[in-house]
Amino acid sequence: MYRISPYHGLPTRRWCRGLNEPTKGTILGISIETIERLKTKLRDVPPKAAKTVGSNKEAVLMLRAEIERLRANGHDWNDVAELLKDDGQGSGIAIKGATIKAALAAFRTGQPKRTRKPSSSTNDTGHIAGL
Repeated sequence: MYRISPYHGLPTRRWCRGLNEPTKGTILGISIETIERLKTKLRDVPPKAAKTVGSNKEAVLMLRAEIERLRANGHDWNDVAELLKDDGQGSGIAIKGATIKAALAAFRTGQPKRTRKPSSSTNDTGHIAGL
């Protein structure tokens, strides 16, 4: 049975399964054994390697050893940032030296970035005291 096109009521070239046609597998659906085999197969699939990273910080952390080697050889943070701008293939990472320094410092200490505390001149409701 051909599928009827929504445009002009003409049949398309794609074949679609009609209700009268037999299906593969059992009459009542897919067997439990098949589902169990598929579960096993899907569990054994290795993770797919990532082709991109989500942020500059992740990229810097992946390059941490090389960056630390450059720093040990006397390069400052801005030198490292300049080297990261071009990878030799026409792309790279547009990042500032201070951002590299902060990302690696946060990694070394294992502490998240600090958040601002409310000013001491405000009370619990956020209003300025004395007004």
